[in-house]
Amino acid sequence: MGVENGVTRAGVLATIEFEAVGTGSTSLTLSNVLLSDPSAHEIGGVVLNDGAVNVTGTPPPPQPGGAIVTIPDVAATGTLTAPIRIENVTDAGAIHLTLTYDPGVVIVSRTCCNPDFDTLLANTEDAARGSITLIAYQTQNPGLNGNVLVANVTFMALGPIGSSTPLNLKVTTLTDATPECNPIPHSISNGSFTILLNGDVNGDGRVDAADCMYLAKHLLGVSGFETIIEDAADVNGNGKIEAGDCMYLAKHLAGINGFEELK
Repeated sequence: MGVENGVTRAGVLATIEFEAVGTGSTSLTLSNVLLSDPSAHEIGGVVLNDGAVNVTGTPPPPQPGGAIVTIPDVAATGTLTAPIRIENVTDAGAIHLTLTYDPGVVIVSRTCCNPDFDTLLANTEDAARGSITLIAYQTQNPGLNGNVLVANVTFMALGPIGSSTPLNLKVTTLTDATPECNPIPHSISNGSFTILLNGDVNGDGRVDAADCMYLAKHLLGVSGFETIIEDAADVNGNGKIEAGDCMYLAKHLAGINGFEELK
């Protein structure tokens, strides 16, 4: 004896959620449909209405993984070399990227040296217009893991003291070392280049005894000396701004042996 509570109105059989992976259209076709009543008797005359899904927008990009293509924030006058790296990567086989910057502030004068990849190629034809392109890849050795040096890039400062430019990376491809050359998910960490005069703690465009005094009063917490040019203050290069920098800068200005270089 059958059950007498079958559905006699329109109803929802299932809700299916789709995720777009590209633009275009695809048909949704129903097949092998068997509809029966509560007594297991087939219901005849069923009409199948097929559908379609149209994707017209841009699907979201894949979520980046742990690899990061990076160039640091740097500050200097004259020339300075900064690394382009891939951090936290697994089995890196090849990378193709472009670095852009404001050529009124800096230009790239050289790309080298001793990269972790077997081969490094650089196109610096547009360096004076603010762009260089790099390709690095493995030839004989296996894929690279961990923190990988793509290239050391040497910048030459052109702009006035205090000027700055973003250092923007655009990665065309980053692939693994397998025969399939699979894309490696990644994110990008851009940097910057600021032109400053090392030792010019008070930012007046000169390195003199006033900077020693200014830094000392800043470290003492004297009112009016709260703000310093931090990138110019670590003159002994130990990564800290401290009383040792006052001493080092004073001996540098006095011409004492061993203190010739502001680091």
